[in-house]
Amino acid sequence: GCTRIGMNLHHLPDSVQELLPEWKPEGIEVGVFREETLMGTAGPLRVMESILSSGTFWVLNADSLLEIEPARMLDRHRSSGAIVTMALKPYRKSSGYAPVEIDPDGRIVRINGKPEGGKPGTPHIFVGAQLAEPAILASIPPDRPCESTSEVYPRLINQGARLIGWVTDAPWVEIGNPAAYLRVSLELLNSGQRGDQGMSRQPSGGGFQEDVSGRKPDRSTGPVLLGKDGSFGPGTEFAGGVVAGRRVRIGAGARIRRSILWDGAAIGADANLDECIIAGGWVGEGEALHRKIVVPEGPGGRTVTELPPGPTLPGE
Repeated sequence: GCTRIGMNLHHLPDSVQELLPEWKPEGIEVGVFREETLMGTAGPLRVMESILSSGTFWVLNADSLLEIEPARMLDRHRSSGAIVTMALKPYRKSSGYAPVEIDPDGRIVRINGKPEGGKPGTPHIFVGAQLAEPAILASIPPDRPCESTSEVYPRLINQGARLIGWVTDAPWVEIGNPAAYLRVSLELLNSGQRGDQGMSRQPSGGGFQEDVSGRKPDRSTGPVLLGKDGSFGPGTEFAGGVVAGRRVRIGAGARIRRSILWDGAAIGADANLDECIIAGGWVGEGEALHRKIVVPEGPGGRTVTELPPGPTLPGE
């Protein structure tokens, strides 16, 4: 049978929908739901009721990268009789995440101190993957924004519903800010992991190239990921891991280190980029940028902002 996925979109929804036909695996049916007003973490589930009401469903945070074993988590969910199962990791106070407290049997007793007066348990961190039964949909208001962990789940716990935690030691990172996005992208590139192996080939030098007949930079120390239809002037150098999307144009003598260049980015001759995200914009001839984000704005314009502080990047 066909696997059905509901995807809620808000910011720049057309950019996501344009890519769906190309990147969607066979046997997957995607229903797109546009949120004109953000509906919180629970509200979209009620909006997607038409595709979620037929049986157990997954709820996955789009900014979480989690390497769990889905079958094991599903088995635990079904054998427990829970209405909701949340993937958890042991709590670290420095993480800044709201604690999800479970009792010795794994039952969730409080989330960020709610419900008030509830029996305390051992704190854990929610890592962005959960399983749920259609019965929770009736607990979500149909016409307003609503949050799962601060409103719906505490109320269900108060009512005696069974919510459990599935504790995992699987690798997890939240890609919720630009610094984490850059770091995780380069870590995946350095590890050789690619989510679309069938659409790319592995060239010499370590890395991936969408069209092996296309040009490559003259010198590259570290892995690369190159989209098709790019152009590289003589003397271009990549170092430390670089992602260059489709139709990227790089002028002669440009030096790019540990950066991501989105589709259509234009880099001038002799430019020097270090730990940058060029989101489809342009970089001038001879311009030097360190830890910057460049975003196109208006006809020929751009905005340049600082890349916020973040964890150490690979190679540091």
